[in-house]
Amino acid sequence: MFTYVISKDPIEPYNPGERWTAFSDIGSVFGEHRVALSDYLRVENAFLQAVHLFSSTSGADQLQVRRPEVAFFMPPWLPSVHDGKLLTMSEVDKVCKAVLRDLGVFVELAHERSLQIKFGFDLTMHVATSVSADEVVAEIRSAGLHVRESEYSNYFGHDDWPVIETPADNEFWRSVSNLTGHRDSDSLFILERWAHGRGGEKWYRTTRSSVHNITRYLSPRSLVTAFSDLDIFLVRPHMDAIVEICGRMRSSLDEEPLVWVRNYSTDNSTLAVTVLDNFAELQRVLAGQKETLAFFFYPEIEANIPHLAGVLPDPDGCVRSIWPK
Repeated sequence: MFTYVISKDPIEPYNPGERWTAFSDIGSVFGEHRVALSDYLRVENAFLQAVHLFSSTSGADQLQVRRPEVAFFMPPWLPSVHDGKLLTMSEVDKVCKAVLRDLGVFVELAHERSLQIKFGFDLTMHVATSVSADEVVAEIRSAGLHVRESEYSNYFGHDDWPVIETPADNEFWRSVSNLTGHRDSDSLFILERWAHGRGGEKWYRTTRSSVHNITRYLSPRSLVTAFSDLDIFLVRPHMDAIVEICGRMRSSLDEEPLVWVRNYSTDNSTLAVTVLDNFAELQRVLAGQKETLAFFFYPEIEANIPHLAGVLPDPDGCVRSIWPK
């Protein structure tokens, strides 16, 4: 593999604050220069051009998403970035813009075994390609970016952590329907992780007899964890009572985040939830709430809560998405 690091600035030690390195720096002054939107867009367009050049050289008119991370909720203009998703080059542009602008979305882009692209900190991009790219490198440099060759490393490799290999197949869902807990309840709660990060999660509520219906909502290659024993606290829509209850839990929120469920009484498999990590967030969510509310503590998988976890396999039955245990 030919491996490159591409960056806005030369790859060398420099003092923090002497150069602008992010979309958020627009409007700030570095030296005697105030960073303008046009300054940023020039750099962003050069990175997008670099992605297109490497893709064209590798014969790719689509790139595949690998190992996505979503820290926040996805902006509505972004395409889905679940693992294995094939993106058109116009969709690749949108995803790269989200990554470069620090919108909480991070992905590795790949084409078969011939191309891997991943963005780093401070407007840098790492590229590994099986095709010699001397002409591409020269064109990228002419656009104002800096390029240096680097050794192929585990930057694109998989970490040496234990991974979940259980496929979420028909046998898995039969086991979920038989999952028992300490209470005699028909309710099951499914946590889907379609991307790493809190923004890449969805919660579902179902029953044992209808658990197979959940599969139509799930994204390919997701990690799904089924719970049978979550303590759900229903809260009537009386603000004083809500504030009193949540105020008593204030000190524990940092250690045990709350999953706040809106419209809990509606008959809907997909739960509308907000995960809250501190009391100030909780107060903001409470303001003006009129729906039927419920909450539960975010479950620790290691805790003594009955659960099963599996990864949605590809159509050939193989598990290809990497999820740590």
